[in-house]
Amino acid sequence: MTTEQTNLTFPERIAKKGMALYDDKHRKKMEAEHNGEFAAIDVMGGGCYPGHTAEAALITAREAAPQGVFHLIRIGESGPHAAAYGWNGEHANVWAL
Repeated sequence: MTTEQTNLTFPERIAKKGMALYDDKHRKKMEAEHNGEFAAIDVMGGGCYPGHTAEAALITAREAAPQGVFHLIRIGESGPHAAAYGWNGEHANVWAL
């Protein structure tokens, strides 16, 4: 598999794991307390960080889990909102899904 093919599947793996964590651990509480907001789910540590905007959720998540890799969703929506987000050293990586 080429590097390009690996990079294309990486966001899909992040999204799949992020949604599984959200469904198993966070959905009920997030939909009751933060419906319509955004959540960044840390696929490495399992945390879920809500925010009124996508940026707010990612900032909160980054502060709580500096080495995390995040799946971003809109709470109450049926699928992923926008992106998977990872932090690697000094560089942010965002992959559109």
